[in-house]
Amino acid sequence: MQFLSKQKSIISFLAFFLFCGGVSFAEALEFNVRIPENYTDIRAGEEVGFDVDIKYPENTIRKAIDFEYKIRKGDQVIVNVSDSKLIENSALFVKFITIPASADTGMYVLDVSIKDFDTVLKTDLDNFHITGNKEDKIKVYFLITFGIIVSLIFILIVVRDFLKKDDKKKEEK
Repeated sequence: MQFLSKQKSIISFLAFFLFCGGVSFAEALEFNVRIPENYTDIRAGEEVGFDVDIKYPENTIRKAIDFEYKIRKGDQVIVNVSDSKLIENSALFVKFITIPASADTGMYVLDVSIKDFDTVLKTDLDNFHITGNKEDKIKVYFLITFGIIVSLIFILIVVRDFLKKDDKKKEEK
């Protein structure tokens, strides 16, 4: 009888240990990453902005959480940034990362991970599109400005020649 009681105690203890030990930080933590619509199509060299929404209701004290932000195209990582934030039970913040000017056009993935030392606890992804290069835009503006200046000079030369011809006609009379 006493043996069965001990066996029940051990089973109860193991069940309690497995239940309590099985709940981890990662299971209690929820987070979402979202790139707003105005950052879904950007140019290389510009910043991509995104929202990070964290809910950790079981946490009652401020805790440092490590974040790793990767921007990649396929398996090629073009940006890798890490930082830490102090989070109590929820937080919503906006983060900006500058895209290298050398990035090719195409679809890219923003990969945000919450880490505990070297262990990744949770990951969330969102996509955006690089439509061109910021320098391309500057070149276009330069060419437009140059074209306007050349056109104005041409118009001034034509008007000057017209006025000279008009003056010669008046002198001949």
